Amino acid sequence: MTLALRLQIAFGLLALVATGAIGLLTRTAWQTAEEDRFDQQLALAGKGVAKLIEGEASQIADLLQSTCDRNGDIDQTAMDAEHGLTAERRLAISQLAKDQMKALHLDELLVFTGTGEILGAGHDPAAAGKVDRSLVAQAVVKGPSLVVRPAGQRTKAALLARCSHSFGSQVIGLMGARHLDGMLKSVEEVFDVKLSIAGTSPYVPKAHERSRTVTVPIAGIGELRLLETLSTKTLEEHLASVDLTIILASAATVVVAIFLAIWMANGLARPLEALARQAGEGVSGEPRPVAVKGTREIVAFASAFNKALDDLVKLRKRLATTERIAARREIARRVAHEIKNPLAPIRAAVETLRRLRARSDPSFRSSSHHQDRFRVHRVRSATGSSSHLGRSRRSRQEHHRALRNRRRRCLAPRNAMPHHSS
Repeated sequence: MTLALRLQIAFGLLALVATGAIGLLTRTAWQTAEEDRFDQQLALAGKGVAKLIEGEASQIADLLQSTCDRNGDIDQTAMDAEHGLTAERRLAISQLAKDQMKALHLDELLVFTGTGEILGAGHDPAAAGKVDRSLVAQAVVKGPSLVVRPAGQRTKAALLARCSHSFGSQVIGLMGARHLDGMLKSVEEVFDVKLSIAGTSPYVPKAHERSRTVTVPIAGIGELRLLETLSTKTLEEHLASVDLTIILASAATVVVAIFLAIWMANGLARPLEALARQAGEGVSGEPRPVAVKGTREIVAFASAFNKALDDLVKLRKRLATTERIAARREIARRVAHEIKNPLAPIRAAVETLRRLRARSDPSFRSSSHHQDRFRVHRVRSATGSSSHLGRSRRSRQEHHRALRNRRRRCLAPRNAMPHHSS
């Protein structure tokens, strides 16, 4: 695997891991913040519902109590009920209930007697004339009374307020209601949360929803269980957008890291390739200094390599000189060997002449003997010089001094030798 490929893989993995880790941490932090914001939004919605219902309950109680105490139509209705109600009067009371419901901004309003007979229903005119025994207990309540009516098969969840007015033996009761759906919708628009009255069975959230059931305390009424549902579709869309951004950022970072790795790899690999090529040339051919541009480390390495090449050139030159000297030594040794071979019989002949001269043989000529001995000595000196060629400088100098001394000793007898006539 080349250096460039290794750098590309390393930089690519590093960029991918770093960007992925940062993106994952960012996504987790953002998701946690959004979930906390959702929880806070749900809590604020619950508080808003509580304040709204408290305000509505106080308003309904005050309006109904004021109607029971100061409204002349209610007094007239009680008087008429004491003396007996005619059909015309019953129709007028029914219309009165409808008008009062609109005037008080109520969703429901019942006018009923102490016996449970409904005299008028603003939300359901057909209920007039019916008898509801459950209203008997409501007629005897003194002062305003507030309750939360849960949703039924035919009724909606509502905030109920009751009051009564007496005249003689007759009791006229009023029961007004405001549906909680309208109140919850107004809160939904503010906090963007879906609100409803919690039922007895657990609620199963739908897809892209988050829900929870909370109990909201309401002053003067008690506790109200609310089901708060918040859509997570926006959160999921934002998370998908964050994921896409992380993926694109990771891809862009990896691409940039790969290009950076290629650039750095080329900056590192090219000088190293030049060094490798020059090293090969230094081994196989004539080495040349390397001119490298790069980082400080590569320049230092190139300088060390150039110094090594210079040392190699010098070593080669010394090796060539040593080889030439060795070759000359070998040639001198062979020449000396070839010259020394015929010297043995020559020396034998000279010894024979010396013995003849010692016996004073008349055929011996002293001059010829000395001349031949001198010639043999010169040949031996020459061969000796050839055989000692290539020694150390100091050895050669000592050999030359010995040779000059021998030459002087040999020349001295020749100059003093007497001449004989033939």
